[in-house]
Amino acid sequence: MGYKCTWNGIKFIVADRFYPSSKICSRCGDIKDKLSLSERTFICDECGYEIDRDLNASINLKNYGKGVA
Repeated sequence: MGYKCTWNGIKFIVADRFYPSSKICSRCGDIKDKLSLSERTFICDECGYEIDRDLNASINLKNYGKGVA
């Protein structure tokens, strides 16, 4: 996959395998201790933010990519 990024002039970033993208609130940054695979909606215990689990993870991965130098 990295070669396609090279062809298009895009930086290729690989997130750590254990990066908790599904467990981090994309609004406030709080990390859930437990989140089972059957929970399809992420609800933050800290701020109450409610969002689809996969959308939340994708926002966190996008932000992860922005934070990498």
